[in-house]
Amino acid sequence: MDRPPRPLVSFVDDEERRQIYNRMVAEYRRLGIALTSQITQSPNVRSDGSRTTIERMFTPDGRTAAVVHYFEFPDGRIGASGRKDPKRVVFEGVDYRERPAEDE
Repeated sequence: MDRPPRPLVSFVDDEERRQIYNRMVAEYRRLGIALTSQITQSPNVRSDGSRTTIERMFTPDGRTAAVVHYFEFPDGRIGASGRKDPKRVVFEGVDYRERPAEDE
């Protein structure tokens, strides 16, 4: 069986990744496509009661759609801005990622 081509990788800043993530979520919703998630939480609880959470989101065929980070409180609220911070978004044939840290 032939595998689909790998998406082009593009390094973008945080704001652009957030915009792309929001477009991706809206488009999947519009099309009625449900994404599944795999959530990993740090066992360490921060002083404010929240935990570091990484959520990997997948398309129905098992491909990565996004990887997001957030701090989650015990009652389910998301800390800081109250929004998930996308670290990677795969949408419309492009794999959008954080810019690599520059060596000093």
